[in-house]
Amino acid sequence: MPSPFRCLFAASVLASAAEAANGGPLNRQWVAADAQWMAHVDVDAMMQARLVKHVLEHPDRFNIEMDGIEEVKQHIGLDPLKDVRNFTAYGSGNPDEGNFVFLVTVAPTIDQVVEHVKSEAPEYREISTDGYTIHSFKEDHGPLFFSIRNAGGDAEA
Repeated sequence: MPSPFRCLFAASVLASAAEAANGGPLNRQWVAADAQWMAHVDVDAMMQARLVKHVLEHPDRFNIEMDGIEEVKQHIGLDPLKDVRNFTAYGSGNPDEGNFVFLVTVAPTIDQVVEHVKSEAPEYREISTDGYTIHSFKEDHGPLFFSIRNAGGDAEA
């Protein structure tokens, strides 16, 4: 099971790979040319599917555990089913070794997630360079880094 801070990081980094401010298809320009693998989910579109709506209305019928989502909402104030617009992950080699990039577009609620990371994450640091603020903290597999930017009302990280 991933650590709470890996989940927190995943939720906070939910922020970049979109062509538009609300969800959207894969933008290949955001994926490195040498990526060996890639995954993209347009969460906005997925949440509109009748099958997904049905499953979320009746999670017990499908043996789906929703406690993790409630935990994220309570712990960091981000609702993954409503605030996440889309995400793209890509990398080289085994993603379990932590060598990957995770880009997400989220609602502006990401600001409160960042505040939570600042107060709770071990060895939190903030570095400014070239007009960007880079956030980092220690995680089980080493340091994690992320940056947030405004994207037409939503945020990209």
